Amino acid sequence: IAESFMSGYQSVYPIAQEEITNALHVRLRDMVTKTWLEKKHFKHGDTRSDHLIGHELRLINDFVVGDIREKLAL
Repeated sequence: IAESFMSGYQSVYPIAQEEITNALHVRLRDMVTKTWLEKKHFKHGDTRSDHLIGHELRLINDFVVGDIREKLAL
């Protein structure tokens, strides 16, 4: 399924294999970081990472209200 998706995607928006690989690495790193934060906070009651979660929520809010989208022209 992934190969079909990428083939269709590249027929509309060509993308280099290096970009795909880099995007996958960023996505996986993002998933690992979020899992680590959630585990620290919820499983171990560690509040040291709360400021990181708060920062992430502010970024999401800025994106939703359009501040970041306008700055990045998304």
